[in-house]
Formats: sequence, structure tokens, C-alpha cells
Amino acid sequence: MKKVLVLAYYYPPYGGGGVQRTTKYVKYLRQYGWEPVVITINEDKIPLWDESLKKDVPEGLEIIRTDIRGLTLIENLLKLRKAHAKKEVIEHQNPQPQSQKQDGAIKSGLYRFLKNTFLLFYTFLLYPDDKIGWYSFANRAARERLAVGDIDLIYTTSAPFTAHLIGLKLKRTTGKPWVMDLRDPWAGNKYLLFNRLRQPLDRLFEGRCVRQADQVITVSEPIKEDLLKAYPQEAADKFLVIPNGYDAEDLEVPPLKREEEAKNRLVFSFTGSFYNEISPRYFLEAMAELLDEKVLRREDILVELTGQFGAESLQLITAFQLAYPEAISVSGYVPHLEATQKMRAADVLLLFLNKGASKGVLTGKLFEYLGSGQPVLAMVPDGLAADLVREARAGIVADPENIEEIKDSLLKLYQKWKSGQLISTTRPEVARQYSRQALAGRLAAVYNTLI
Repeated sequence: MKKVLVLAYYYPPYGGGGVQRTTKYVKYLRQYGWEPVVITINEDKIPLWDESLKKDVPEGLEIIRTDIRGLTLIENLLKLRKAHAKKEVIEHQNPQPQSQKQDGAIKSGLYRFLKNTFLLFYTFLLYPDDKIGWYSFANRAARERLAVGDIDLIYTTSAPFTAHLIGLKLKRTTGKPWVMDLRDPWAGNKYLLFNRLRQPLDRLFEGRCVRQADQVITVSEPIKEDLLKAYPQEAADKFLVIPNGYDAEDLEVPPLKREEEAKNRLVFSFTGSFYNEISPRYFLEAMAELLDEKVLRREDILVELTGQFGAESLQLITAFQLAYPEAISVSGYVPHLEATQKMRAADVLLLFLNKGASKGVLTGKLFEYLGSGQPVLAMVPDGLAADLVREARAGIVADPENIEEIKDSLLKLYQKWKSGQLISTTRPEVARQYSRQALAGRLAAVYNTLI
């Protein structure tokens, strides 16, 4: 069997969304004649642990775990930053007297200045990302494993972009075929800190990697098109799209039994993270108006939000929770298996994507939604996600910032639920195109062409 060396910072039992794509490739590659050898970080360096993902690690898989060099000062400052964000949420929940507010405003202004100064320093000291401390350890481990002589191909995946710098080094020193997988844009990614300042540097290093890689894989056509424009001297067939997907085995788990508070209610569910391009603001405003207008009855509705939420989103959620405590349930990060069970137990699955999101964004969550067949309320701008929901007939698409349109969509779903007509309409032939098993076969075909 042919062997591929997989450099993946995020690998089980590391939890979160970034781990899924590579984990599923590794899970299914053997079916297509490829044996993966994974290089990742030591388990004691994993901050977000998900034991349930270990079921996706093939039996007998060779995993090489390495250390990562951290910068204690940087790490401590990041902890202070997170603590300040939590403090802001607490202060939002408990308004201060006016005199204290003024003092707080001065302190906040000073904090923002110091924070931005620190982040500027942080961004360029830890380039291309804060996982650069993995470079030397992973590079050494990869060279030692390649020296054995049985590796046919190298595969790197980002984030972190540090992985591609390792791939670049290995390509130059070994000449082995190298496949570079971009889960997110690198140069021009507007969600990276100080993206305009760092873009020339990003383009320089991205360009070096693209020119040396034998194949560059992206998750969507817009990202591929941006790369073609940026590197017109490269052959067009060097760039290939393999989208994210869903694992049918994950969806075979039985749904969670509903808690007493959720019985006989229309349950809207979101499990994931709220950050730059994903916010519940307009959904919560629309829901609040319908509840205030008594168009929706509080005892009929339950909004379940599960995951990791930034300070701004947490403030929005907390305000809604204070006003409508019986209509919302909020919990922190849960293992992927439990998240899937919660998803399957819901009546409507929520998809959020702000209008400012990059055109190449197509959240991995959507593919699991399609695989589950559950009705979807997609509050997303016109683009890839909206097109896919419509093509699959998976649910309703609403303008993510149009409160009236979201209210109308919620009311339609509520009326269907009341009449017993809220059922799956997803086209299975569309969903099947995004099976993780099939997508691993497409990746294996790329490998075969390169050797």
C-alpha cells in the first residue's frame, strides 16, 4: 500500500471544527490504497479535548506526536485578553454607576490601545501564525520519518499555515510530491489580524508554497479563482476544489432524548462558534420581536445554542436569555458526537453567515445539515451556501441582516410545525455528493496522479 505523510496540527483528540476534514480523509484513505502516517502535536498540548473523535482514528494508524515551543509571555498576555473579554460580558450584565462607567471608559480606551499594540507585535513575531513554534519539531520528525524510505507523498493542511512552511521545506529537501490543502484563504484573508499590513508577507510565503507544491487543493471555487488570478503563471490544473462534507457514520448515532423543557416545543438548534463572520444578532432580534408581538408563544419555542461564543455574541445571547429565559438554552462546547446528537434531535437547524463573509466561505456545518436531512433556516448572503441550500431543497434562505425576512421565515416554520408539516425536503442525491468517504476517494485520485 502507498503511504502519505500527513502534517495536521489539528487531529484527534483535538476538538473543534478544524479537525474534521483531515480526520475523515485519514479515516477513509485506506479504502483507496493509501496508508496515512500522521504528524501532529502531543496530546498534552491540546487545549480543546474531544474523546469522541478517537473513534475516527483507524486501528493501527501510525501517529507521530511532537512538542510545540510556546512563548510564555505571549501566552500569559493572551490569557489576560480573554479574561478582559469575560469581564466586559459581566459588566454588560451588571450595569455600573455613571462615575464608574467613566473610569471604565478611560481604562477600556487604554486597554484597547495596549491590546492593539500587543496584537500587532504578536502577529508579526509569530508569523505566519501562533503555531510557528511547531515548525522545528514537526520538521525534524518529518525528516526522520521520510528517511525510512517508504513515504510516497507529503500532504499538509492549514490552518495553521505553519504546516505549509514545513511542507515547503520538505519538498525542497526531499523532492517528494507535495499536496497543499487550504481550508481557508491565506493571502488576502480579511479575518487575519492586520490583514492589510501583513498581505505582502502573506503573498510572498503563499507564493513560495504554491509554486513548489505539486497540487493545491481548496474548499471552494471562489478561493480557487482567487489563486488562479494571483498566480497566472501556474498551470490551471494545479488548483483543485475538494469541498468539505459529512460522514454518514456520524449521523447514524441516535438523537439525544429531549429534556423536559424541550418536549412539545419547536426546537431551533445551533452548535458551533460565533466569531467574525458568524453572529446571532439579527436572528435573536427577529425572534424577540415575534415573541413580544405574541405571534410566537414562548412556551412553544426553544432556541438551543451550544458552543464557543465571542464576547460580543455572548452579550447578545445573555441579553436575550435575561428577557426570554424560558425560550433559550445555552451551553458550552460539547464533543462532536454529542453535538451531532443534539442536531438530530432538533426540529430546525440554524445556519449563520454574515454579509461581510468572504465569498469563498462555505461552513462545514452545512454539509452535516444536508446529510441529516433536518430542515434548515439559512441566514446567509447570496453565494455558495445559499445556492447549496436551494439546490438541495434543504430549507429556507433568508437575508442574514433583514429582520423582517427572518421573522417571515420563522413564522413559516412555526406554522408548518403547528400543522405537523415540518418535514425533511432535502434531496438525497445532492447530499450524497458530499460524503466524506467519496471525497477521500477524490483526494486519493489526486495522490495517484502525482506518483
